[in-house]
Formats: sequence, structure tokens, C-alpha cells
Amino acid sequence: MHACGVKLVCCAHVICYDRNVFEGITFIVSGGGGWGVFGPPSTPPNRGHFYHFVEFEVGASGAVAGRVYRPLEDINPDHAYDFSVQL
Repeated sequence: MHACGVKLVCCAHVICYDRNVFEGITFIVSGGGGWGVFGPPSTPPNRGHFYHFVEFEVGASGAVAGRVYRPLEDINPDHAYDFSVQL
């Protein structure tokens, strides 16, 4: 990842949302559609067990802003999980 200059990795999982920064690389895990959503309580801004989707906005400067939506609960993003990454 470092050799290729990767700053952001997005991947999927069946039950959770997770954000972690490891050695300067941001990892976003998004899921919650294929299995029961249960487990430890949600701990914003890095982890949550709830149905959701992530919206990414990429700016001309290379900045990426992310918002997490809980479509079964509200039509607005849950700002406790907002994030940004400079690419």
C-alpha cells in the first residue's frame, strides 16, 4: 500500500461499519445487508453495527469526504461517523 501511495482503502463486510487508520492509510469497511446486525454497541466515529451505506464526495483537490447513512432510521447522514481523507 505504501509503495503505491494508497491513502484510502474501501471494502465490504456483512454486518458492520468500521473506520481505522493504520500507518497513515484510512480503511473504510461498509456492510450491513446480508446478516443480522447485532453485536457490541456502536462507538462513533469508528465503528457501528447497523444497516447503512457510505456516500463519498471527491473534491478537485483530492480531498475525500465521507458520510454514513442509516436508511432504516433516517434520511439524513449520521454526522457522528463523518470522515475526510486527503489523497
